[in-house]
Amino acid sequence: MKRKRKIASILLIVLLVLSALGSWLWLRHYADKSIIDEAGVMKDSEPFLIEMYFLKKYSGVNFRIITKKSLKGLSIDQAADREFAKQRRWSSMNPDRAALFFLALKEKGVRLKYGDELAPALDKQFLDRPFVKFIQGEQMAGFFAGSQSWEKLSGTLNLVLMNITERFHPPPDVDMEGELPPLARHLIQDEAGIIKHPVMILQSLLQLRKNLQIDFRIVTVRTLAGKDIDIEANKKFQEMRIGSDTAGERGLLLFIAPQEQLVRLEVGYELEDIYPDGFVGHIEREQMAPYFKNGRVFLGITETVVTIALRAIEKTVGAQSTLMSPSEAAGYLSGGGGAKIETRISSKETKPEKIYLPESLKKEFKAGNTPVETFSKFLKACQYHINDPTLDIYTNESQIFLSNEEISNIELGRVAETYTGAAFEEKIKGNRAVLLFERYPPIFLKKASHGWQIDLATMDRAGVKLFGVSPYIVFEGLSCVTHPYRFAYPDFRYKVGEQPEFLTKGTDKNGPWLGVTLGVVSWNMMKEKEITAGGFVLEVCPESPAEKAGLQYGDIIVIINKWKGTYSELIPKIISSSAIGDKIDIYYYRDNKLYHTQAVLGENHNADYF
Repeated sequence: MKRKRKIASILLIVLLVLSALGSWLWLRHYADKSIIDEAGVMKDSEPFLIEMYFLKKYSGVNFRIITKKSLKGLSIDQAADREFAKQRRWSSMNPDRAALFFLALKEKGVRLKYGDELAPALDKQFLDRPFVKFIQGEQMAGFFAGSQSWEKLSGTLNLVLMNITERFHPPPDVDMEGELPPLARHLIQDEAGIIKHPVMILQSLLQLRKNLQIDFRIVTVRTLAGKDIDIEANKKFQEMRIGSDTAGERGLLLFIAPQEQLVRLEVGYELEDIYPDGFVGHIEREQMAPYFKNGRVFLGITETVVTIALRAIEKTVGAQSTLMSPSEAAGYLSGGGGAKIETRISSKETKPEKIYLPESLKKEFKAGNTPVETFSKFLKACQYHINDPTLDIYTNESQIFLSNEEISNIELGRVAETYTGAAFEEKIKGNRAVLLFERYPPIFLKKASHGWQIDLATMDRAGVKLFGVSPYIVFEGLSCVTHPYRFAYPDFRYKVGEQPEFLTKGTDKNGPWLGVTLGVVSWNMMKEKEITAGGFVLEVCPESPAEKAGLQYGDIIVIINKWKGTYSELIPKIISSSAIGDKIDIYYYRDNKLYHTQAVLGENHNADYF
């Protein structure tokens, strides 16, 4: 009898332990699960799962989405508080970096809960009201009014995640060299191994899917083995069920066979009216082919994503697309949804091919007497797809920049279309001018001895990428507070904590002076040269110590007076801590070679340069 009681006690203890362990494991699994959609309103959760994966892995932010059909008598505040408490208690992540989007369908309510470290990202004003109140109120009002539109819910979640990722984003090496997460590898299948920076491309594809409900996939194959690319692309499209999670068959497949030098863009039924064969053939011919043949597959794909997004937006708002002419549309047709082209796909990146105008025609593009005259000539060059970097309308630095920049006809046409007829404000100070547009990136111009020239090189380093796919943010990351074009932005201020204090004090006009304007060094350049930091020379002031020392546009300063790992923000401090007449040692990279020079600091007569 005693033995039976002992066995029963042991079994009871084991059951209690297993029960507790099971409960703990269940709660742990429940708390770590990113999306729990009991209400069944998350129609296409995959893009959000991938973005939340990056947040969790690289930034320690545990963001969850929970939807409920009914709260069964609880208030939404009580239910959201309980779920958030579970998340903070059981999550393996930092509890102060936890966030919860909680939706109750029957009660028609939303609550956004978050830890202390996320407060700066979400406790902010948005459209003249607190962001959280906007999300919990009017933003979701239409959803609960009866439509229960996935587009509305998707847009709301996108807004929340955008605010969080602005503050907590992965390190640059994740975007540039990181691998695709396991749950995203079906979106980009690079069997041929020709796609660089897949994570950056993935981010573009996710935005396309979240914002425009377009499921865009990319597949490369080593060889077609004699098979027809049209048949193989269509077969892959069906196997992958592309577009099945969107509203209708809104799918696109970019299928690349580098060995056969073939590319096909397969279009789903729902998108055929937006992307007819003529349009598809046009972007393949004018946008993909120029990039692919120079080994710049990454740029060709990302620019194609931008063009596809713009086309969808134009069709959505009912605008007529001007990305190709009617004659081009009629001149390139193919059977079925999509089109194919034969183009060289290089595995090695080469210098972009340029078409140079004869001298007789270059006269039309001489530097103008006014900034507006030069700008008009620039738009004319873009309109006629002229990418000659030696035109006189460009500064010397811009000519160097353009000679290494791949620019497609679609990009040139887009610039002409965007700016023609757009209103602007002209600001001039000395030999600098800025054309400020309300909705578009500004244009920088510099006055030479014979006229005004477009300063594309400085624009690019200030975050204004007219021909690129990067967003328009002027002066993002540019350390030079006395930048020569800063006069056009009198209200510009660095956010507290973003820049060292000494940068906000300006340059002492009577202090020591080198005579350079600096910008940041791109991640690619740092990796290529195996450096951790550097100061990119945007401009050298005429007759300055820097010019006498031989510094030029494009040099990357890495060491000053044994200060290794010199970066743009530190260089002014090193100079200001010196004295007029001091001789300084400068090590810099030019054309992938390290050089050494010496400069004798002079007295500052031009505050536009350090």
